[in-house]
Amino acid sequence: MNFVVPGQPTGEDWHKVGAQLRRIDTALQNRSTTVEADEPLCMATLLDLNIDFRSVPETLNARMCHIWTSVAAKYGGLPQQMIFLEHSKLKVRGFQWAPESLLHASGNDRFGPHARLSFWSDSELGQINRRGFLVEYPGFKLERSHPMGRNPGETLRVPLEFQVAFTANNGILYQIGRIETNASEIVKDGRQFIHDLICQGSCALVAKEPWTKGSPKELVVQALIVDIMEADSCILYSRIRCHVILIEALPSMRLAVMHAERLGQVLREAPTSKRAIELMSNEQSAEYIVAVAALQAKAKEIAGDALENVPGLSDAVSDSFGGDEALGGYWTFVTLAYRYGSFKGTALPRSQKWCLE
Repeated sequence: MNFVVPGQPTGEDWHKVGAQLRRIDTALQNRSTTVEADEPLCMATLLDLNIDFRSVPETLNARMCHIWTSVAAKYGGLPQQMIFLEHSKLKVRGFQWAPESLLHASGNDRFGPHARLSFWSDSELGQINRRGFLVEYPGFKLERSHPMGRNPGETLRVPLEFQVAFTANNGILYQIGRIETNASEIVKDGRQFIHDLICQGSCALVAKEPWTKGSPKELVVQALIVDIMEADSCILYSRIRCHVILIEALPSMRLAVMHAERLGQVLREAPTSKRAIELMSNEQSAEYIVAVAALQAKAKEIAGDALENVPGLSDAVSDSFGGDEALGGYWTFVTLAYRYGSFKGTALPRSQKWCLE
């Protein structure tokens, strides 16, 4: 590869890792290479890193691990907000937070290649250790509000990423939106839906920015859903599962969620639900399939009745979920509440330490 590096930082900025990585990112983001494993060689040259690649496997993953480790060692760390970059990450344990490549940026980030440069402008540096990348960010521990056993909702075909919401211990309702929106791709890749991750009991959310008193309600915060693998007195050792956005729910969404949770409880107590539960031991039987169909019909019935009779609910659902056409799909939200119940989030300290593997 032949690179022309834009104007190099001068003065004290030359010694800041963020300035160096912005410079390299600008040089690489619109380039390509015939051999993908050559990218780390070019980065090492441009960053003046002393790496003997002869002892490193000739793969992109192996070489990029050495790049990030060497940059951190040379400059005393890496900009910690790089964990929120949304493009492909390394597939090496301990480095699954790190970008796999800086090439072809425009195809990897929602905000485009130029916005990506801002991620390197972070005075807070994370540290690489033997377990992963150590950073400090606020967050929430996510879990079910009440324990629940299995129920027939597991076999109902609904869009499981549809409006994940949780109530924080300060009483505020937040919405989580997954960056990847193609449910079939998530399933094909063997990944799990956010609802199921929360139900496993070890799920947390790492937020790029904290909410403070007076924060605008329309504030959209980048965040990560993670699995907590282990915890000690001050560090949560975690694995990144997906990138999300986090917003505070508007009053219309709060009303829609509140009634969906109430209707989910009504559905759980309905005879159709109890009949389906009785037949769950044989989920392939014709009787069970019929019972689940009846359960789905009941969900549509009670959702329709509520939209017609509960003051303000129809407008709230329309405002929250995208217009009048969303009214016919409100039953899916009721079904989610039936299947999963409600979620809660316990706020973690603003300086919570995370070690991301």
